[in-house]
Amino acid sequence: MADTSYEAFLKKVKESPKSKIIFLVRDDGLGSYNNAAGWAQQTYAFEPAQVAKLPIPGRGAIDLTMFQSFLGTIPVPEGVPLLPPTTPIP
Repeated sequence: MADTSYEAFLKKVKESPKSKIIFLVRDDGLGSYNNAAGWAQQTYAFEPAQVAKLPIPGRGAIDLTMFQSFLGTIPVPEGVPLLPPTTPIP
């Protein structure tokens, strides 16, 4: 469960008391959401209202441009490897 990039992300988000984490969840991702949201709540004391999910239908890439004005920017911590994006499922 301990992913260094997710841990760094949660620590940084926790520094902003009014921040929220919104997971985009497809029908096959509910288990992953439950693990990630539960970890944020149990380990970093995020309130239930700070962690939410938005169901996303279908498969493939998601266009996030409509959310651009709401997205936060957290730089990647030094030494934290990022996985390359996966190829979208058609």
